[in-house]
Formats: sequence, structure tokens, C-alpha cells
Amino acid sequence: MYEWYVNNILVDTGTTYTYNNVIEGSQVYAKLTADTLCANPQTVNSSIVTSHCIVTAVPNIDGLEEFIISPNPNNGSMEVKLKLNQQKRIRFSITDAMGRQVYVSESKLMMGSNTKQIDLGRFSNGLYYLQTTINGKVFVRKIVLKK
Repeated sequence: MYEWYVNNILVDTGTTYTYNNVIEGSQVYAKLTADTLCANPQTVNSSIVTSHCIVTAVPNIDGLEEFIISPNPNNGSMEVKLKLNQQKRIRFSITDAMGRQVYVSESKLMMGSNTKQIDLGRFSNGLYYLQTTINGKVFVRKIVLKK
């Protein structure tokens, strides 16, 4: 029998467990108990896995299957990859930490796998915000420029 623990609290049983809504620093491990008395040891704990991630979300936009910014942090050259299973109107804009718009793309119809190259090489190191508009729905992701 498998038992799954998050922060020492039993959360599930079964051969697999999917941890949704991960919280930074959470500790996860599994306990396996044999159903036969001749097993030695009868109960074994897995190694503890600690989450070290920051979860950011892309809103649920009908037709959007994938959205990736890479690299991030970047040295002034980055790309935005997106995969759409429906034709959508896409627009990108970037603002600096003071709210000044430093980049804007033309609004374009896209479908399928697309990659948008963006050059920020002439701008200073720092925090920027990529605003993506897909058929009128807007979401923002942080970008770090570090040359």
C-alpha cells in the first residue's frame, strides 16, 4: 500500500500522486507498506522531496495550449513561444518598472506553433513586464533583463 504525505500530513493513497497548487518549501514523501508479513522491513519511506519553485499562471484562454518565455532572465534577446489550436489575434507589449512602454508589437492573427523574437538589448538591466493580449484577454509576466 502507498501513502502520500505533504508536510507530514497524509493526503492520498495509491501508486501515484499528483501534487497540484504547489507551495514553495513543501515537503513530499511516500510510505510503502508491504501486505505480506515476510517483507523486511515491512514499511519503507521514500526520500523527502522539497519544492523549490515559484508557480506563475497563464489564464485559461480558449485555444491556448502553450506559452513559454525563454530565456528568463535574458541578456537582451528573448523569445515568446505559443501554441494555439484556434486562430487568435495576438499583441505583445513590454513596460519597464516605471510603467513606460518600451516595446509594442503589431496585433497579428496567429494559429499553431509560433515564436516571437524580442530584442531588449538597448535597454538597461532590470525588471520588465510582458503584457500579452490574446483576443482581448490580457495577462502579464515578469521579465528580467541581465546583461
